Amino acid sequence: MDDVRPEFKSIREVKDKMQSWKWSQAKSYNDSWASLSLKDLFRPFIRMELAGWLPLQGPNKELDQMEWCAALMDYGFRDSENQSGLQASDPDLNLIPTLIEKVLLPKLTRTVLLFFYCFFIAGSLTKGNKTHRGCSGCTRPFLVQAKQGVGQHSAQH
Repeated sequence: MDDVRPEFKSIREVKDKMQSWKWSQAKSYNDSWASLSLKDLFRPFIRMELAGWLPLQGPNKELDQMEWCAALMDYGFRDSENQSGLQASDPDLNLIPTLIEKVLLPKLTRTVLLFFYCFFIAGSLTKGNKTHRGCSGCTRPFLVQAKQGVGQHSAQH
């Protein structure tokens, strides 16, 4: 992010700009469907933080301790507001669940699939079974990532 202007280098700065727009020009914010763009706006920051996140190999930060989650947890709230003062129709209330669904879950799914795939192959190879069995249409993309851990499997497949 060396070529990014300073006011857009941190998730908190971007959040503050978007909230300021939401509060000062609510009609413009709503008419532009800004809420739909938030996941794409914050995605690079989240992906950078999750780059080193290995959920199946501890210890890891809890989700609410990650900077992106802590920064965005109160998105759309004014300092004096509590949850009861918000409109139920405000789509920004779903920001964290949307980010979890669209950014975090795909990474978690890939990680779990890779883990179990490697576990399956490693188990097959340790039992003397040198051929890959039991997986119809083997998920080839995982072979590239798993190659170091399973030796000759990809050459035999």
